[in-house]
Amino acid sequence: MAPTLVIVFSAESWDVGFHMDNVTAGLFAAMSILIAGVYLLFAQNLSFPRKQHQIVTEHTALVNVTVFLVLVLAMLGLFMLVWVIILVIEMVVFPPNLMSNWPSLEDPAVGFVDLVRTGAFISTIGVLSGALAGGLESRTIVSHLTLFLDRP
Repeated sequence: MAPTLVIVFSAESWDVGFHMDNVTAGLFAAMSILIAGVYLLFAQNLSFPRKQHQIVTEHTALVNVTVFLVLVLAMLGLFMLVWVIILVIEMVVFPPNLMSNWPSLEDPAVGFVDLVRTGAFISTIGVLSGALAGGLESRTIVSHLTLFLDRP
């Protein structure tokens, strides 16, 4: 959530989200949710069986599909949660004419659809950063990111 709040206040993300068309924003969101689910499935090693086997039974395949669908639904829930938060920020926190005064806009009229699309773009970035953060739980990866090492 923290990287998403940083992205909320960068003008470039608002510019990109505003100038996207609806189909591109929808495809970007759908692909990001699927990619985040696949990434977490492999980064957390959630597929069964965990050891190398020659045969995967029907029950094991069903468990793998169920785990993947649960991950995709979790990413969809994260997307919706961040999208609602971004929409509330757009409508309540920011001044109503903030986006219409940008120098990059040819048409200064900003409608509700523009706000929804911009919120969806920022939420998509939040889902991707959340999935990447979910894959960083390995102690070796986190130890490489520390500023002060325990050993010389």
